[in-house]
Amino acid sequence: PHSRTSACPHARPGCGPAAHVPDPPPRGFSAAPQAMAMANLTGDKEGVLHGGSVRSPAATARYQHGVRRMVDLLELAIQRKQWAGILFRPYSVLYPLHQLAQHPDNAGLLVENGLLPRLRVLFTTRTPSPGTTRPSCDLELGLGIINRLRLSPHHRRAMRAAGLVDALRELSADARTPDHCRVEARALMEAVVEEVVAVACGHHARLGAASPLMQLDEATLALICSHV
Repeated sequence: PHSRTSACPHARPGCGPAAHVPDPPPRGFSAAPQAMAMANLTGDKEGVLHGGSVRSPAATARYQHGVRRMVDLLELAIQRKQWAGILFRPYSVLYPLHQLAQHPDNAGLLVENGLLPRLRVLFTTRTPSPGTTRPSCDLELGLGIINRLRLSPHHRRAMRAAGLVDALRELSADARTPDHCRVEARALMEAVVEEVVAVACGHHARLGAASPLMQLDEATLALICSHV
């Protein structure tokens, strides 16, 4: 990390070079490890906003803020950047996020706080050493999150907008991706785009010859596709 120079409080001529003190962590990031610990234990059993009947409103607000910072921390972990002198492995951040995604009440919160673009970065980031296989544990968790979030039509639209279709296609075609992750990525890609494909086929001159969609003009069809 970047560092700042701090003068010795008892400095004298010839005292030597000033000590290097690490920069303080970004403001508010301290909430992320706390939220990660809670999500590891109960993320799949209760919602962040509406779960935990014994949790005070202030504690719920801190938890929500921690989840937001956790998503930011995932990006640092993927890019192998330190936070407060600590290098988090993607797995250590992905696991609590995966736990949270298992509860339906948390899905919207994760999407709203920018998790989908971070997952795109995860899937498209190359391994540092050419020829090495990508870590399956990270990919399995990331794909598991996509598998849960895709259950909502709104979230499938958000996935397409975040570029995850291309990211999943690239992942499924990458020879460095473990075979079972390639199969899962391909299946998820098809699941995310199936609505758009269905509408397009319904407007095809041959495949959709008997479809009512043939009565629609191109502008109306484009409007439909933007909302599926």
